[in-house]
Amino acid sequence: MDDLLPLFDDSDASPREERSKPMTSSQRAAIRESFAALGVADVRGQFSLVEELTGIRIMSVADLQEHDAQSLILRMAGKVSSLGRRNTGNTWDDRDEDTWIDKL
Repeated sequence: MDDLLPLFDDSDASPREERSKPMTSSQRAAIRESFAALGVADVRGQFSLVEELTGIRIMSVADLQEHDAQSLILRMAGKVSSLGRRNTGNTWDDRDEDTWIDKL
């Protein structure tokens, strides 16, 4: 059975490369802009939103890594783009684009 899953063999495992890098200044600026657009100005609210959108609880801005910051930016962009849109709960009425029926 050991030879059936050679990719998962422990004897051949090499240490995983460390990928955590601090977020970049451009990411920090994009996050700041999104917080401003969403009207979240206090630190507690910002940290709470970070946890809600990424699942990561941070104690300081330095805790946010580059990869997680990118995920946060994308999710915040979705929240910003949905600002002002009314959500009726009806998928058909809440659709973003016209369907072929609408275009007739």
